[in-house]
Amino acid sequence: MSDIAMKLRFDADMDKPLVTRRPITLMMQGDALANQIEINLKQGDAEYNPQDCLVEARLIRNDGNRVKCKGTISGNVVEVELDSACYEISGAYAMFVRLVKSGGGQRRTILRIAGEIESEGDGPVIEGNRVFYTIDELLLQIERMETGTEAMQ
Repeated sequence: MSDIAMKLRFDADMDKPLVTRRPITLMMQGDALANQIEINLKQGDAEYNPQDCLVEARLIRNDGNRVKCKGTISGNVVEVELDSACYEISGAYAMFVRLVKSGGGQRRTILRIAGEIESEGDGPVIEGNRVFYTIDELLLQIERMETGTEAMQ
């Protein structure tokens, strides 16, 4: 697991209905391995230790693509790390984490979160006296210069 990640901690009571959570954290486009999710499983007041289960975690990006995230179980704690592909597209996201019984068939969603991946921003990057343009901005500037040159001629 990443040593710079923010750990988002949740409790999931196996006896209670699932509610979509909206974590208060800044997720920025371009981040990588920046957030870890930790889910403490309970059944009432007792720890719930899933037997023979695997973790299935997916983040659904704003472009509709689903990113598979690695998850592990240790005792009653499920951990998931958000892959860098989770942060590629700005906009709304939804994520679910499920327990899947080994051998298939049985599955149970234990966490659903939703939020926003914030944009890095558009436009050129300024560093000191230098301005670095994206390729799209550069092509637009060339097109404008060609149009202006044609108009002057």
